[in-house]
Amino acid sequence: MDLVFVTAFGIVYAIATLVLLALGLAVIFGMMGVINLA
Repeated sequence: MDLVFVTAFGIVYAIATLVLLALGLAVIFGMMGVINLA
């Protein structure tokens, strides 16, 4: 595979992982009442 494609895929995968992690933490903390999502 092309190096540019592999690098781009790695960056997109890392960003997607961080977004999912952030959303998961936001939901958990929101349910616990640590942060107010409203």
